[in-house]
Amino acid sequence: MSNMLMRLEGNKVRLDVYEDYIEFVGTKAMSLLGKNGTNRLYVNQITGIQYINATAASNGWLHFSVPGAQDMLQNIHGAIRNRNAIVFSKSENTQAGLIKSKIEELISNPASLSTVGKDYTAELVSLKHLLDVGILTQDEFDKKKQQVLGV
Repeated sequence: MSNMLMRLEGNKVRLDVYEDYIEFVGTKAMSLLGKNGTNRLYVNQITGIQYINATAASNGWLHFSVPGAQDMLQNIHGAIRNRNAIVFSKSENTQAGLIKSKIEELISNPASLSTVGKDYTAELVSLKHLLDVGILTQDEFDKKKQQVLGV
């Protein structure tokens, strides 16, 4: 089991950073936007990070790009709706920046990652696509994902 390294308390979503994955934990209030429950991304899946600093007038966000998902976000509304993004206030800028740097460090040093998830990325992306196009139900996807990850 991975150790938690960092945490970011966002607006209705929390981001937990572990040694080899990140996990978004949503609230019931976000269920209408598909952000309830949890969403786990393995560090070796992440292909890019978008960091927008929060200001006094606007929230900021961290968005993690993965294969098969929407790439860079255009505005705060996209970040609010994206399962791979967390929106945060100005008081969280420092922590969000530290998390961005830590994830970039983990990405640049793949030898430090555990083997969990390394061989399964393509299969998980394929399963996610089947879910997105309606071939799999959410329950079927969740069961298949658990089988692939061996948990």
